[in-house]
Amino acid sequence: MQARPAGRRRAAGDDADPSPSDAVVPSPSDAVVEARRARQPGPPVSVRSAKHAAVKQSHWLPRSRDGRIAVILFVALMALAQPPVVHRLVNRIEPWVLGLPFLYVWLLGVYLAMIGVLLWAQRRGL
Repeated sequence: MQARPAGRRRAAGDDADPSPSDAVVPSPSDAVVEARRARQPGPPVSVRSAKHAAVKQSHWLPRSRDGRIAVILFVALMALAQPPVVHRLVNRIEPWVLGLPFLYVWLLGVYLAMIGVLLWAQRRGL
């Protein structure tokens, strides 16, 4: 008698008396199929999870008032560090502030403010 590959069930024409070596050995794919069959669609775990599962919100849009404030502040501060503003309004060396040109002090202040907004948003859990 030839050995069957693992996971193959006995066919109707196989010999009648199974030996221990002929026992059906489930393959991993059989276990996965059985687990899928065992799962039945049922009611949601809780009413809250069902309510929130139906709401599809983008992760790009802020969901709270504080989130909107953080995004608006960050974008506004970013605009203050970009070329249209920097080239027209603050692109000058004079006055010197603490030995640094005004442009460097301006950009340092804007970048520190942006980092402050990010830290504030992190602390608020946004």
